[in-house]
Amino acid sequence: MEYRNLSLTLVSANDLKKPRFTGSMHVYAVVFISGGKDQKQRTSTDKQGGSNPAWNVPMKFVMDDEVSGATLVVKIKAEGMFGGKNLGEVHVPVKELLEGFKGNGKAVQTVSYQVRRPSGKPKGVLSFKYEFGEKFTAPRGMGAGYGYQNQHPECVYYPRRSRPVVPPRRCSSMGFGFGTSSMGFGFGTGLVRGALVRRD
Repeated sequence: MEYRNLSLTLVSANDLKKPRFTGSMHVYAVVFISGGKDQKQRTSTDKQGGSNPAWNVPMKFVMDDEVSGATLVVKIKAEGMFGGKNLGEVHVPVKELLEGFKGNGKAVQTVSYQVRRPSGKPKGVLSFKYEFGEKFTAPRGMGAGYGYQNQHPECVYYPRRSRPVVPPRRCSSMGFGFGTSSMGFGFGTGLVRGALVRRD
């Protein structure tokens, strides 16, 4: 199977929504390829930019040439006491990036995409640069993750892990619980997508 590198530099974001009841915003981004190999990378935290963070962090992903179903996902978060607060996301089909790369004729592409909040409303713009490398063939028995970590040490690869089976918990006759109780609360998120704002 043939593979190629996707070199990505997450430049900055602008006009992000500031969470309520927070002071200064310490913003970072998590980037991964959905629908492909489990590769996930994270920027450093910008503690000065607030709603307009800048990172300029280079990343590299290794993917097979079957990119029709893969999506580049960027989750922008603010550090908090109880974990990262989701400020918004951008979803870009890798096929769209590849077509833009071939059609523009430049070595490195600079694009900007609309950021969508968890509610689905647009708020903010994410800018990044990207470039696709030449195709290469993997040695027999080696994939784009474990086998290529030695040849591409700049790539961060997270292998899939099976989740342990947790037996259901019984609820006592007093009070209420979550999961098996008749009363509970659920939280869910839908797929949000980014719209191309600018291509330089």
